[in-house]
Amino acid sequence: ALSEIFVPFLWGSIWTQLFFLLSGFVLAYAEMVRPKSSAGQLTQLQYTWRRLKKIYPPYLLTIFISMIQISHSAFEWKTLILNLLLLQAWIPMVNESN
Repeated sequence: ALSEIFVPFLWGSIWTQLFFLLSGFVLAYAEMVRPKSSAGQLTQLQYTWRRLKKIYPPYLLTIFISMIQISHSAFEWKTLILNLLLLQAWIPMVNESN
């Protein structure tokens, strides 16, 4: 009865992946249907630069707030560079204390 209500929430990782898949599709579709401007179509580098200018400042703010809130003994300084370069998922590091 009640447990059946929570079944969709047990698939949290699947819903997260679906969200990223759909949001990537929506962003790409919105860019594809945009009318071409007189300046021409954006290159991949220009598109990436535009996206980073929107995404990176709040990302840096979040990292800074996390550094302040987490005790300095628990903060993984060795992963800071990976996080700043947005490579934390590409080069996973295991916590040595575990």
